[in-house]
Amino acid sequence: WGLAVSVRDDARFPSARDATELAGTPCYMAPEMLGGQGAILSERTDVYLLGAILHEIATGRVPHEGDSLMQILISVARSEPEIPDTVPEELARIIRRAMDQDPDARFENAEQLRLAIGGFLEHRGSIRLADEAEERLRSLLEARTVEGADESERRLTLYHLFGECRFGFLEALRMWRENAAARAGLSRAI
Repeated sequence: WGLAVSVRDDARFPSARDATELAGTPCYMAPEMLGGQGAILSERTDVYLLGAILHEIATGRVPHEGDSLMQILISVARSEPEIPDTVPEELARIIRRAMDQDPDARFENAEQLRLAIGGFLEHRGSIRLADEAEERLRSLLEARTVEGADESERRLTLYHLFGECRFGFLEALRMWRENAAARAGLSRAI
């Protein structure tokens, strides 16, 4: 990030407690980096900065934007980065927590953030399976209302679609037992 301060006593770097002026790259800056009275840089500031990078990776945009430096700094102070619906909800929650305006609400350190991202990566396959099973369930529900087709052919189509969505939801739950979307989808399918 181009700045180095120490949160511990280390003569090689300036102390974080002495950093009281505006410093940092505005588009990624944590609110406490704006300086001022009571601004305290900590490991949670680094968590915010990592969350800002994760935001850009997930959305393709920096978290704080504006037509002027003042607009960007207002965005920093508010710390409410926009996360589009295309970002998986679990990842969006991780980003929001890492970039919370209140440092005490963030992950305590970079290791906790890493573990949360690792958990998301493990769950990603389960989420994808549940999404595909949900598509099969939609097809099943649509096929259920189709009239005029050969009844035995229609029934066979329904059985196949049910089997596909049921299998998808069960596999998603096998991969991640807490997948609420898979559990709800399986219940709806049954």
